[in-house]
Amino acid sequence: MSIYQEMTYSTLYESWLGEGHEHDPIGRHLRWKDISDQLLIEYLIRKLKRSFVIYENSSDVLYLGRVEKLDRGDYAACARRDEDGIWIPIDFFNLYFQEASTEPRINLTKWIAGHPDYVIYTYGKMSIVSPKKTVVFLHPEECEAELARLRAFFEAPALPYPDGDSERTAKVVTYVPFEKNPDYRTHHYKTCYSPGLLSRGDALYVSHEYSEVCNWKELSTETVLKKSVDGGETWATLGAVPDMRWAVLTEIGDALCLLGSHLKTQEAMIARWNASRGCFETAVIAGAEVGGGAPSATVTHNGRFFRSYDKCVLSVRVGDDILDPSSWTQSTLYTDLLTKEWYLRESGETVCSNYKLLEGNMVLGKDGEVYNMLRIDCFPRHGYAALLRISADGKECHAVKECNSLIRFPELAVSKFTARYDPATGRYLSLVSVQTLQDNLHEQRNVLGLAVSDDLMHW
Repeated sequence: MSIYQEMTYSTLYESWLGEGHEHDPIGRHLRWKDISDQLLIEYLIRKLKRSFVIYENSSDVLYLGRVEKLDRGDYAACARRDEDGIWIPIDFFNLYFQEASTEPRINLTKWIAGHPDYVIYTYGKMSIVSPKKTVVFLHPEECEAELARLRAFFEAPALPYPDGDSERTAKVVTYVPFEKNPDYRTHHYKTCYSPGLLSRGDALYVSHEYSEVCNWKELSTETVLKKSVDGGETWATLGAVPDMRWAVLTEIGDALCLLGSHLKTQEAMIARWNASRGCFETAVIAGAEVGGGAPSATVTHNGRFFRSYDKCVLSVRVGDDILDPSSWTQSTLYTDLLTKEWYLRESGETVCSNYKLLEGNMVLGKDGEVYNMLRIDCFPRHGYAALLRISADGKECHAVKECNSLIRFPELAVSKFTARYDPATGRYLSLVSVQTLQDNLHEQRNVLGLAVSDDLMHW
């Protein structure tokens, strides 16, 4: 138990995978022994700090809690050892040490010998490179469990390639070159946002933004639509919608559509793809300041289509002209209903800053009602989501009395989640960001988890 005395349990595992609270169904069925491995990993991450771990004849490097490739352009490039020392690909070397070497690989042993600020520890085939002030494992015989866990990241057999009914693609849909370590406050850079995926007939469709950003503010953006007819192997760009952000790619009746918001006015935007003309037909719903949104779940029920935005729900009757702004119905604002005061009262929490409702998912309940499940964005994170019932005509948002519209939800990161009903299992499924790190807990987005519910209220 010696290593556990140094651990501080993360919010996620203490609240959701530990003994838990009385109303946490997950907590009642898991005990600390079930997560001892995760706790050991968290301990190792804190112990290593900015150290990195490599393994002879492996292309992987363990760094800042992630397993990455030593060469992002050549996954076959490995750490090697010969009589002269340990060699690694130049890609990771330049990234870590902020060097600009042009050699294909570097003798790490020789380089560190000439740089006293770093030290290399070798344990058989495994080596750990650390800043000199970082004390790692000076007495291997006393920490064999920790070293064995690090070796396991490199020695564990590869996962088998899926051979069931699922299909898998590793093809890049889009790529934007990104300058290393720019000053985000003054540097203009381009990036991609809001990916959406839709299967339609024998084709796959993808949508995403190309945005120019400076100081975390979008200066310009466009949402593009791409199509693949070979299962995602190759993609062709069909068209683009200027100034549309946070769009969801969906179908309304037989129409293939993008529904987002205007970059400058925050008004709702609709774009319908006209395949015969090869272009988008667009419209702006003037006065419908819906705020942001996300490519989250939409619902069509009883002949009406529903889409969530950050302030309200927009809906339209299937068959009406979706490019006619008068066809759309805007619900009451749920920002007036789910206030910060409501959140503090219902949750029992005492601290909440930067409170916002974001990125709702439209979900059809088993009772035949339409619900909107929203992310609660605040700091510190507490593991909740909001749930609203939407009237059949799309005009009203109502509190869900059974839970007072607040539900416990295992999603603690500043991150979007999706929620959909799965007819095959009769359950609701949600993909969430899972917290595994102690530092910058609210920023972590690199671990994905699956949450399940029978009734939308208990996950």
